[in-house]
Amino acid sequence: MLLTPPSIDAHEFRASLQLRTPRRVLLRHGEVHADPQSPPPVIATEVWQGRWIRRRAGDQRPGDASFPPHLYERVATDAGRVEPCNYLPFLLAVRAVVESAGEVGDRRQALAKELGNEDWRGFVTKLGGAADILDRFFPSFISTLDIRNATQAGFRRRGLLTAAQILAASDHELLTVSGIGELTAAKCRAQCAQAADPYAEYVDHVAR
Repeated sequence: MLLTPPSIDAHEFRASLQLRTPRRVLLRHGEVHADPQSPPPVIATEVWQGRWIRRRAGDQRPGDASFPPHLYERVATDAGRVEPCNYLPFLLAVRAVVESAGEVGDRRQALAKELGNEDWRGFVTKLGGAADILDRFFPSFISTLDIRNATQAGFRRRGLLTAAQILAASDHELLTVSGIGELTAAKCRAQCAQAADPYAEYVDHVAR
């Protein structure tokens, strides 16, 4: 009499489906590690990025062997509860743009174009709109300074958008900006002197 072999315990990787999750992690979503003799590989370098869960090798939704749970079971994301089969392509498209090589300004423009894709409209809206998403990855340099919003608006009106422009401005010009006094001006100059790219209007806040 032949005995049915026991099910093999396996692990399946579930990535955190969020804009901030690196593309290398998202690409591993649903990966199965079925070797009981070795631990699953390290994919997430931070706990929030994802985790391995235990399951039976070959497990599917009851009654439907073609149903991969990691793609069709609704999960919590930064865009609400969604099916990964719909949301994951959006995240991968966004991360492909923001993690690509090139100048920050060019990547910001490419991201704006990608977010204008009609297929992504619902997700973009749920995430606060295209402008908010752009600023998550590539905020303006002046928004990173320790100054109030009204002061940032004053800088914009005067065309002071980069560290180099602020450093080149006279004390008189800076002091005419609302919210800027001598101490704040000195603090802004100190922050500008530490800018990685003094000529960049936008900065790279992409975690990889």
